[in-house]
Amino acid sequence: MKFDTVKENEVVIIFGGTGFLGQLLNRFLKYKGYTVWTISRDKQNNSDFEWDPYLKKFPVEILAKTDHIINLSGANLMKRWTENYKRQLVESRVISTRFIRELIEQNRHEIKSVINASGISIYGDRPNTLLTENDKPGTGFLEKLCVNWESEAREIRKLGVRTNILRISPVVHYDNPFIKTQFMAARLRLLAPLGLGTQYVPWVHYTDLLNIIHFLMTIPSCNSTYNVCSPNPIQQREMNKIIGDHIGKNQFAWSIPKQIIKLILGAKSQLLTDSIKTTPKRLIEAGYNFKYQNFSQALKHL
Repeated sequence: MKFDTVKENEVVIIFGGTGFLGQLLNRFLKYKGYTVWTISRDKQNNSDFEWDPYLKKFPVEILAKTDHIINLSGANLMKRWTENYKRQLVESRVISTRFIRELIEQNRHEIKSVINASGISIYGDRPNTLLTENDKPGTGFLEKLCVNWESEAREIRKLGVRTNILRISPVVHYDNPFIKTQFMAARLRLLAPLGLGTQYVPWVHYTDLLNIIHFLMTIPSCNSTYNVCSPNPIQQREMNKIIGDHIGKNQFAWSIPKQIIKLILGAKSQLLTDSIKTTPKRLIEAGYNFKYQNFSQALKHL
């Protein structure tokens, strides 16, 4: 992974910094010259500091030395969605973001910006509708989760701290469980269309995601909500073909009925079957130039 080095001499706190994305971001920002502190609830995760948003525990003295906060906290979406775990999915995001707002509100700080994650799933299933940040959220479980998550993040903005909310798409990187599963199936020639395979899949190359986060941290006029996705979403059937071509194996052509997927995965099936055709309108208007706009090109640079 190669990035342009820019000496910044600023301090960044990453909440949820020990996960897949947090680790990438940690390396990237350190390469850029930032001092990066990772915060985790798990003592075994080799984080720099520990916190507990439920018990409201946090080393508040570090806030006075912090320039930027990046909040990636949240329980893993890839686990089984029992009713108890669905509550955990919501609470791990909403409560952590609320506690960050309380920390900023109640303590001395010099924070210049906050980056708060959200999900591109906020729009729900919208076949063939090109969605921008101005479109209304959907009404399903994931959509409501994202709405509540973003609502807490906007409360931080009310404190006068520049706050950018990122509706993140599936990240194209080998360590992303979604991409890893796709490649494993493709090697077995079992990357079948899910449902009709015509649903649109938003995506973003990890290099663009990291650059977008840095872009939003450093551009003072950016203080909004952004679709973090390639300008070119593709249909799932086309994505399968490109992955198959990339590894040199034709894929199993029969589709898996949507009803079967829902029977196996329950509500979690919407991660695979919803059609979300988004465009990064606000990022483009803000002046960000995507390095990888074509999915086939993106796979060649992993």
